[in-house]
Amino acid sequence: VAGVGRLRPAEPGASVATVVLDGDLADVPGTRSVVAALGPTDNFAGSESAPVTLTIRPARVSASVSTKLSVSSRRTGKATVTISAGRVVPTGKVTVRDGSRTLRTATLTTRSRGRATLTLPKLSRRTHTISVTYAGNDDVKPVTRSYRVTVR
Repeated sequence: VAGVGRLRPAEPGASVATVVLDGDLADVPGTRSVVAALGPTDNFAGSESAPVTLTIRPARVSASVSTKLSVSSRRTGKATVTISAGRVVPTGKVTVRDGSRTLRTATLTTRSRGRATLTLPKLSRRTHTISVTYAGNDDVKPVTRSYRVTVR
């Protein structure tokens, strides 16, 4: 594990040591039990801490947004939003806005596989800036994409 960590005393604030982790410990996501061991010195017999749980999470990945918009001044419209994040299935909130006005919000689940279809209200006849925002989650970074749409 190639990684660096810090040991801290029970009271918050100062770091007492920097530790380099070897082998798989920092490179492979998962949960591991670790102990801190201090070797003996001339004045100290050495000691070992109780085991603690260390959770290694993968780095957050970037996402992209693709949206198919169908809007009208005479009837409700539709936005089909797809959030792609490589091999990670995005979960969390997707919001569609017209300027600063929220039109609809949906929640992506693992079952939806990064896709949501939202019913949009009728829009007035003019050019609108429609933005689609994915809020992100622990694994995927947030992303926003804007579209200029003219309603006739």
